[in-house]
Amino acid sequence: MHKIIYCLFAIILLPIALTAQKLSITKVEPQNWWNQMANDTLQIMLYGSDLQNLKATSNDSDTKVIDVYAKDKNYAFVYLLINRNCAAKNIEINLSNEKGQQVISYPILQNPKHQPKGFNSSDLVYLIMPDRFSNGNKQNDNVAGMEQMNRGKVGGRHGGDLQGISNHLDYIKDLGVTSIWLTPFTEMNDSGYSYHTYGSSNFYEADARYASGKKSINANNEVYKQFVNDCHKKDLKVIMDIVTNHIGAAHPWITQYPRIKDWIHDSVMTNFQISLLTDPYAPQSEKDKMENGWFWSGMPDLNQNNPRLALYLVQNNIWWINYASLDGLRLDTQPFSQKYFLTYWNGRLKKEFPSLEIVGEVLSVINVPSTIAYWKNSFHNKDGYNSGIGHVMDFPLRDNIMTALKQNDAKYIYNIIAQDYIIDKPEANFILMGNHDFDRCYSVLDSNFQKYLLGNILIATTRGIPQIYYGDEIAMTGTRRKDDGYVRADMPGGWTNDALNIFNGQGYNANDKEIKALNFNKKIWNWRKQNKILHEGKLMHYYPHDNVYLYKRYLNGKAVIVALNFSNDKKVINTKTYNELFTGYKTYRNVMSGEKFILSNTLELDGLGYLILEAE
Repeated sequence: MHKIIYCLFAIILLPIALTAQKLSITKVEPQNWWNQMANDTLQIMLYGSDLQNLKATSNDSDTKVIDVYAKDKNYAFVYLLINRNCAAKNIEINLSNEKGQQVISYPILQNPKHQPKGFNSSDLVYLIMPDRFSNGNKQNDNVAGMEQMNRGKVGGRHGGDLQGISNHLDYIKDLGVTSIWLTPFTEMNDSGYSYHTYGSSNFYEADARYASGKKSINANNEVYKQFVNDCHKKDLKVIMDIVTNHIGAAHPWITQYPRIKDWIHDSVMTNFQISLLTDPYAPQSEKDKMENGWFWSGMPDLNQNNPRLALYLVQNNIWWINYASLDGLRLDTQPFSQKYFLTYWNGRLKKEFPSLEIVGEVLSVINVPSTIAYWKNSFHNKDGYNSGIGHVMDFPLRDNIMTALKQNDAKYIYNIIAQDYIIDKPEANFILMGNHDFDRCYSVLDSNFQKYLLGNILIATTRGIPQIYYGDEIAMTGTRRKDDGYVRADMPGGWTNDALNIFNGQGYNANDKEIKALNFNKKIWNWRKQNKILHEGKLMHYYPHDNVYLYKRYLNGKAVIVALNFSNDKKVINTKTYNELFTGYKTYRNVMSGEKFILSNTLELDGLGYLILEAE
């Protein structure tokens, strides 16, 4: 009975509550902009109540309201034209409709004229999942209203943060790393599995559990900005992971409004078949399902064909680059966003930041060179499509490296690299043995240490930009069979009281595979860091004879020559068989031993052995 009376009372009061509402702005995105930008227009998204039929004006002589979109009571868009010579200042925007009026003060800051450093073949990129690397600030472990820390849960939050990474920048730099790529750091407030942060609930705020531990957008973003500054002080570049394809289930565009019309696709699951987008015979319905479908129920798919959403995403990425002085971007799930949006997106970013480099993730069910070639900056696509994006993750090479090592068959390496004629600038590809979406490379290789070394040598010396995944430098293990969290394990020593600490060696001895792997990788990556031949040199390789793969990188009369034995048996190499690799050089140095020698007619390789030679 009491429930019935309460419900009737609520119904009676509802109209009164509605009529009492008035125009109110609760949030503005982006929270600031800059003067002297390459593009002189700005879209400002306003959140609040009773915003329908909103009108906007600016009395500032350097800014002009050129359009307003206000068809919903909870959000609206104001478009400004900003004078190129506008000084840094706060401008007042007058908002009004039949529900009332409000004035907002909007900051136009002095443009820092930041130009990203980008990345190229001289770099070594280190991929980190912040939640799993190191807990440097215990004050942010648990934040009210967000998923709590539970290190005992494989798929839970473990407490790693930006301060934890900053604490170990010397370890990262000593490895030979030049660039750090973090998986997304913006807020993901899902009730579970929020540790990976690939489903943003706020594009403009760093996750409090990585940052200040407070619900404060300024405090959290400043922590991220300081992290980037810490990296730059160590001469380490920072690559931001960008997600344009989807949001998280906890994003206000889903939970509060509810869906902003035409921003979110209907909740049909994607078929994950990116080959449909290049297949000239595929039905449009299947292509639409691939491009417009959701990854899963917790990742609503965004419709970048909506011009307001497209501009929102562009401005958000511009904002982070300028705000935090970023050096490059990694584009998540490139083919799953509308492809012509990506061309527009890339063009707008490059207009503001001509030196910006972007690498796209093009991961297919079947990884072949033609697939990644289509999504690169190329004018050779039959349909005329050009993404404008200059780098892709080379998953075809990764797959063949792992297959060659598992099956003891060097031909897989030769045959995949021999297809480089399909790819525009293959030397710009990111090359890797693993990342956060694969079984750990050491587990894939059945914990065979020699095969693990061969793989690391290959990505250190062949064409491309090498990328390694945190923990792979110490041969960490893990598979995805039960949960992705098993390949995203905590870095040993990143948490107080860890029994093992790789950062200072506590708990390890010299014969442990982690220490042997780390020492080997430090040596080869720091050597590569100083070797211009591996950054700029051409590649020559021979078809494998007797399961031995030989190749060289050469530049200005000098070379690095590599021999990799994919067999378990000892091999003897007749150098005359590889005449074009060895001709023209007088002296040779074994990179790993430091020994100098005169080349003879034969070289010996142990089973699964290798030689890395400098020749001049």
